[in-house]
Amino acid sequence: MGGRGKGKGKGKGGKGKGKKGTGRGDKEKAANRPWESRKRTAEEAGLPQDEDSGLQDDCGDDVVPMRVKGGAERPAAEDEPPAKRMKAEDNEEEGGDKRKKVKVALIFGYLGSNYQGLQINPGAHTVEKVLEEAIVKVGGISHSNSFAACGELSKVQWTRCGRTDKGVHAAGQVVGLRILPSDALLEDLNATLPEDIRVFAITRVTKAFNAKNHCSGRSYLYMLPMDAVPHKFGEEAAIAKLNTILQCYVGTRNYHNFTSKAKGKKVSSANDAAAQRYITEVQCGEPLDAGGMRFLPIHINGQSFLFNQIRHMVALALLIYRAGSGTGVMDRCFSAKEPDIQFPMVPGEFLLLDKCHYRDYQKKVEQHDSDLSFQKGQAARDTFVKDTICEHMAQLEAQRRVMEVWLHWVYSMAHETYKPIFEVISANGGKLGKAGGNHMPPQKTFIDPITNASFTKKSAHAQFMHMRHTFHMW
Repeated sequence: MGGRGKGKGKGKGGKGKGKKGTGRGDKEKAANRPWESRKRTAEEAGLPQDEDSGLQDDCGDDVVPMRVKGGAERPAAEDEPPAKRMKAEDNEEEGGDKRKKVKVALIFGYLGSNYQGLQINPGAHTVEKVLEEAIVKVGGISHSNSFAACGELSKVQWTRCGRTDKGVHAAGQVVGLRILPSDALLEDLNATLPEDIRVFAITRVTKAFNAKNHCSGRSYLYMLPMDAVPHKFGEEAAIAKLNTILQCYVGTRNYHNFTSKAKGKKVSSANDAAAQRYITEVQCGEPLDAGGMRFLPIHINGQSFLFNQIRHMVALALLIYRAGSGTGVMDRCFSAKEPDIQFPMVPGEFLLLDKCHYRDYQKKVEQHDSDLSFQKGQAARDTFVKDTICEHMAQLEAQRRVMEVWLHWVYSMAHETYKPIFEVISANGGKLGKAGGNHMPPQKTFIDPITNASFTKKSAHAQFMHMRHTFHMW
């Protein structure tokens, strides 16, 4: 305990007066400066958690915590009012640049076909690499803090909502970072970036903002070529039937069979808690035409997704639909008693990250200048999706018949890799072509259950492998 008054003590040179007491004990001091008395967790500090955000959706971004004199960590930024956090940030300058850095969120989109995924990686041509270099070029990040100089982006506190795979597109990706602002930053960035990457909006955010951890949900679109969804009795009936199958995904389900299971992965077994995912909506939208092709958009909304989960979800629903099977197939795939039912995933070229949702964050800072509602730049976003992404998808399908080749390859694997799922489909009333009836088609010649077109395993495999390696798909 400490009290007011002068203390005396012996030093090396003899007697001397000690420092005045403050009248506060050690416990009282600790209560007033909790950041010095205990180690904060990553969540309190606003740092990224080691959590799977989905699709394509892991990221392990590091944010360097601010420190006060003596090496102690500053109080958690989220304990401060949003206005105070934004104001404190305005007082920080970078090097000799008199501009003051601010924390912002970039809302942007990209055509993923020309890139090796989103996340920046040494030696890889990725979306983030091109985006970060453009920001450096227009003066938003100094060269001393760039990836080229540091080999990382922690100095600018770069965080992303979630990674996307090679070939996957986005119309509403979000990254957060500290930036040197300018009045024409948005225009300068889009003038510097290639046409297949567009920034739609730049908005102020709080200092503790983390693009991944503050995201409360994600929306994806899978643009399924209508040719893959035969509609003998009309499009409306076909969509209703497919929607019935897709509704089985709504709610919390065990998606252990919808991702890769291996030691060191997020999901290593059928009973892993990480396999539980909550999906809020899965349904078909209205068919749309683009570039002479017709597509059926499938809307998928959820909190977070496992690696390749969405592509497996669409593939299973499509196979069930085409075989005319019952939805009991879904129950088998969700069951922990079925630890290893393998089934294919649809091509990533038709997958689109539509939006990242920040509802909880928006409520917390709604009275401040921070808008992540996606209202800003909506017109530019819609134009990019229609004229760039959808047109590219249509051209791809028209020229290369990607979905048709994929389906032929899948059916050619019915007796090998995907034998278990086809057995489950058959057991639930599914038909795999006229030649096989309710049974598996002949092992050397394969029949599409819808078109009844026959093809050999060798020809289907050759087509698939040619497309996979030539055009860098899947």
